[in-house]
Amino acid sequence: MLLPYPQAIPVPAYPAMPASYRTPYANGPLAGAAVAPALGPIVVIGTADITAGALYGVGASLDGENLILAVNGYAPVTIVFNGATNTANEAAMLAALNAAFPALSFTQGGPVGNKLVITDNLLGGNVSIGAGSTSLVNLGLTAAVNQNNASAVPASVGMRPGAMRAS
Repeated sequence: MLLPYPQAIPVPAYPAMPASYRTPYANGPLAGAAVAPALGPIVVIGTADITAGALYGVGASLDGENLILAVNGYAPVTIVFNGATNTANEAAMLAALNAAFPALSFTQGGPVGNKLVITDNLLGGNVSIGAGSTSLVNLGLTAAVNQNNASAVPASVGMRPGAMRAS
Protein backbone atom coordinates (compact mmCIF):
# COMPACT_ATOMS: atom_id res chain seq x y z
CA MET A 1 0.00 0.00 0.00
CA LEU A 2 1.33 3.39 -0.96
CA LEU A 3 1.01 6.25 1.47
CA PRO A 4 -0.32 9.62 0.32
CA TYR A 5 2.33 12.23 -0.37
CA PRO A 6 3.69 14.03 1.65
CA GLN A 7 4.14 11.52 4.43
CA ALA A 8 5.62 12.68 7.72
CA ILE A 9 8.47 10.47 8.82
CA PRO A 10 8.75 10.24 12.59
CA VAL A 11 12.10 11.40 13.94
CA PRO A 12 13.28 9.69 17.10
CA ALA A 13 13.79 11.92 20.12
CA TYR A 14 17.39 12.05 21.27
CA PRO A 15 18.23 12.71 24.89
CA ALA A 16 20.18 15.85 25.67
CA MET A 17 23.95 15.50 25.77
CA PRO A 18 25.06 15.29 29.42
CA ALA A 19 26.69 18.51 30.64
CA SER A 20 29.81 16.54 31.61
CA TYR A 21 30.45 15.89 27.89
CA ARG A 22 30.37 19.56 26.95
CA THR A 23 33.31 21.94 26.95
CA PRO A 24 33.28 24.54 29.73
CA TYR A 25 34.22 27.41 27.42
CA ALA A 26 31.67 30.02 26.45
CA ASN A 27 33.89 31.56 23.77
CA GLY A 28 36.44 28.86 22.99
CA PRO A 29 36.99 27.11 19.68
CA LEU A 30 34.65 24.29 20.71
CA ALA A 31 32.07 26.40 22.54
CA GLY A 32 29.29 24.08 23.62
CA ALA A 33 30.60 21.25 21.45
CA ALA A 34 30.14 17.74 22.67
CA VAL A 35 33.30 15.75 23.10
CA ALA A 36 33.66 12.00 23.18
CA PRO A 37 34.31 10.63 26.64
CA ALA A 38 37.94 9.57 26.95
CA LEU A 39 40.45 8.74 29.67
CA GLY A 40 39.59 11.67 31.92
CA PRO A 41 40.66 15.17 32.82
CA ILE A 42 44.17 16.50 33.20
CA VAL A 43 45.17 16.60 36.85
CA VAL A 44 48.35 18.32 38.02
CA ILE A 45 49.27 17.81 41.67
CA GLY A 46 51.88 20.04 43.29
CA THR A 47 54.46 18.74 45.72
CA ALA A 48 54.48 21.58 48.28
CA ASP A 49 52.30 21.83 51.38
CA ILE A 50 49.88 24.66 50.52
CA THR A 51 48.48 24.67 54.06
CA ALA A 52 51.77 26.09 55.42
CA GLY A 53 51.10 29.44 57.07
CA ALA A 54 54.45 30.85 55.87
CA LEU A 55 53.03 31.09 52.33
CA TYR A 56 50.26 33.56 53.13
CA GLY A 57 50.02 37.20 54.16
CA VAL A 58 51.96 40.39 53.57
CA GLY A 59 55.67 39.67 53.23
CA ALA A 60 55.09 35.91 53.15
CA SER A 61 56.57 33.49 50.62
CA LEU A 62 53.90 33.95 47.91
CA ASP A 63 53.58 37.74 48.31
CA GLY A 64 54.72 39.36 45.04
CA GLU A 65 55.21 36.08 43.17
CA ASN A 66 53.27 35.07 40.06
CA LEU A 67 51.86 32.05 38.27
CA ILE A 68 51.68 31.89 34.47
CA LEU A 69 49.37 29.31 32.86
CA ALA A 70 48.29 28.73 29.27
CA VAL A 71 45.16 26.60 29.09
CA ASN A 72 43.92 24.58 26.10
CA GLY A 73 45.82 26.55 23.49
CA TYR A 74 44.82 30.03 24.68
CA ALA A 75 47.36 32.77 25.38
CA PRO A 76 49.13 32.60 28.76
CA VAL A 77 47.50 34.37 31.70
CA THR A 78 49.51 35.67 34.65
CA ILE A 79 48.21 36.07 38.17
CA VAL A 80 50.34 38.13 40.58
CA PHE A 81 49.98 37.14 44.21
CA ASN A 82 49.39 39.88 46.78
CA GLY A 83 49.68 38.93 50.44
CA ALA A 84 47.11 41.55 51.45
CA THR A 85 44.43 40.25 49.07
CA ASN A 86 44.62 37.11 46.94
CA THR A 87 47.16 35.29 49.14
CA ALA A 88 46.05 36.55 52.52
CA ASN A 89 45.26 32.90 53.25
CA GLU A 90 44.85 29.59 51.45
CA ALA A 91 41.12 30.09 50.74
CA ALA A 92 41.82 33.50 49.18
CA MET A 93 44.55 31.99 46.97
CA LEU A 94 42.33 29.15 45.74
CA ALA A 95 39.46 31.60 45.06
CA ALA A 96 41.81 33.93 43.15
CA LEU A 97 43.20 31.08 41.04
CA ASN A 98 39.72 29.74 40.24
CA ALA A 99 38.62 33.25 39.21
CA ALA A 100 41.73 33.91 37.07
CA PHE A 101 41.54 30.55 35.28
CA PRO A 102 37.84 29.62 34.94
CA ALA A 103 38.60 26.64 32.66
CA LEU A 104 40.49 25.00 35.53
CA SER A 105 39.62 23.91 39.02
CA PHE A 106 42.09 24.61 41.85
CA THR A 107 41.62 22.66 45.07
CA GLN A 108 43.56 21.37 48.06
CA GLY A 109 44.10 17.62 47.92
CA GLY A 110 46.54 15.10 46.57
CA PRO A 111 47.90 11.97 48.24
CA VAL A 112 48.41 13.62 51.64
CA GLY A 113 45.58 16.15 51.24
CA ASN A 114 47.68 19.31 51.51
CA LYS A 115 48.86 19.82 47.90
CA LEU A 116 47.64 22.14 45.15
CA VAL A 117 45.52 20.17 42.68
CA ILE A 118 44.86 21.70 39.25
CA THR A 119 42.19 20.01 37.14
CA ASP A 120 41.32 20.76 33.51
CA ASN A 121 38.12 18.97 32.60
CA LEU A 122 38.44 19.44 28.84
CA LEU A 123 39.25 16.01 27.47
CA GLY A 124 42.30 16.21 25.27
CA GLY A 125 43.18 19.67 26.53
CA ASN A 126 46.45 20.86 28.02
CA VAL A 127 47.77 23.04 30.80
CA SER A 128 51.10 24.75 30.23
CA ILE A 129 52.83 25.98 33.39
CA GLY A 130 55.06 28.90 32.42
CA ALA A 131 58.77 28.71 33.16
CA GLY A 132 58.66 32.40 34.10
CA SER A 133 56.37 31.69 37.04
CA THR A 134 58.10 32.77 40.25
CA SER A 135 55.80 30.74 42.53
CA LEU A 136 56.74 27.29 41.20
CA VAL A 137 58.81 26.24 44.23
CA ASN A 138 56.30 27.53 46.79
CA LEU A 139 53.39 25.78 45.04
CA GLY A 140 55.37 22.63 44.25
CA LEU A 141 54.87 22.93 40.49
CA THR A 142 57.21 22.31 37.56
CA ALA A 143 57.26 24.32 34.35
CA ALA A 144 55.85 21.94 31.76
CA VAL A 145 53.02 21.21 29.38
CA ASN A 146 50.66 18.69 30.93
CA GLN A 147 48.83 17.07 28.04
CA ASN A 148 45.92 14.70 28.30
CA ASN A 149 46.85 12.02 25.80
CA ALA A 150 43.25 10.86 25.45
CA SER A 151 41.98 11.10 21.91
CA ALA A 152 39.03 13.36 22.47
CA VAL A 153 37.39 13.93 19.13
CA PRO A 154 34.88 16.75 18.97
CA ALA A 155 31.48 15.55 17.84
CA SER A 156 29.93 17.48 15.00
CA VAL A 157 28.89 20.80 16.45
CA GLY A 158 25.14 21.20 16.42
CA MET A 159 24.38 17.55 15.61
CA ARG A 160 22.40 15.21 17.80
CA PRO A 161 24.26 12.25 19.26
CA GLY A 162 23.97 9.35 16.84
CA ALA A 163 23.07 11.58 13.88
CA MET A 164 24.92 10.88 10.65
CA ARG A 165 27.34 13.41 9.25
CA ALA A 166 27.66 14.01 5.51
CA SER A 167 31.10 13.13 4.20
